[in-house]
Amino acid sequence: MKKVILAAVAVFVVLASFSGCAKNSQKGDPDFDLSTLDFVNTDWERHTGSCTETIYFNDDGNCGYYCACGNPVNDDDLCEGYSYNPETETIHLDFHSSVKGVVREIVVKSCDGENLVLDFDGDVRTFERASDDEVEDEEFHAGDALAYKEETYIYLEFPGDIFCYDLTKGLEDYEEDEFCPVDHEKWDIIFYNGGLFVLSSQAEEAIEYYSDRANYTWSVIIYDSNDDPLRGPYPLNISDEGSDFIYTMEDLERDKTLAFDDIENFASLVKISNDGFISGTASLAARDGVWYWRSEIIDDSVEGWPEYVVILPESIQTQINNYISKGTSYE
Repeated sequence: MKKVILAAVAVFVVLASFSGCAKNSQKGDPDFDLSTLDFVNTDWERHTGSCTETIYFNDDGNCGYYCACGNPVNDDDLCEGYSYNPETETIHLDFHSSVKGVVREIVVKSCDGENLVLDFDGDVRTFERASDDEVEDEEFHAGDALAYKEETYIYLEFPGDIFCYDLTKGLEDYEEDEFCPVDHEKWDIIFYNGGLFVLSSQAEEAIEYYSDRANYTWSVIIYDSNDDPLRGPYPLNISDEGSDFIYTMEDLERDKTLAFDDIENFASLVKISNDGFISGTASLAARDGVWYWRSEIIDDSVEGWPEYVVILPESIQTQINNYISKGTSYE
């Protein structure tokens, strides 16, 4: 699954189930049988180019909307439930009244079994039924071709690992549906419709560079559960063994859960290419001084917001805890 996001490293928030209901005037019908809807109990994916987003609605009233790395989309981790109004074909997201600036109603434009079209307050998004195929390739690789100024550019497909990838340079003036040349010291790169394209004659070299783990540096950004100021980024010394573990975390068995109320600290594990152009982040959480990678939500979560988790290698945990104990402020 390809993961690229167009944002600076985002503040870590805990991914949780969110839900919604279609509207009559304000609420959906709490007595409506959700199991009769064509789009329930199915994962739907939206490939934006900047991220692979997954949305789902279950017939028990739970649903979720999150990026491939585990971060919630549109603050939907703050949603408490969902219901549906069949008359208006609208989903109502049950946020607490104190939550501001979120989309509370989603209009279901269509669902044909393979595609789900949703209207988020005028922002129409099309989702495809999620494939069961797993991505075995952890490297960057070539995708579709694009013609630009009589040259051929190759789409840079991002790998299927645990990271959300950011494009950190040259996109200040980017607008949707416009070609945006990117300032890169070595390669001719353009950004278009959420995708990164490299001049075809340079694509092989660029793919090889970004696929080499040696061309990245590691760091951590720490966030406190009581909303204290962000701290970091702090450099991490990660061995080859630790790197191998990180890149295989997605395939490890998740036999633990982590309740939201028990979390003491949040953090983002960050890797940045040595040319400074691409960075990737993965979300971390700590309980009793032990650091975990958050992988995905549990549909039947009851107490708090438990999630499947994988414990990080001790050497990485020690470095993060040392930074916390020093209390160094953000620089």
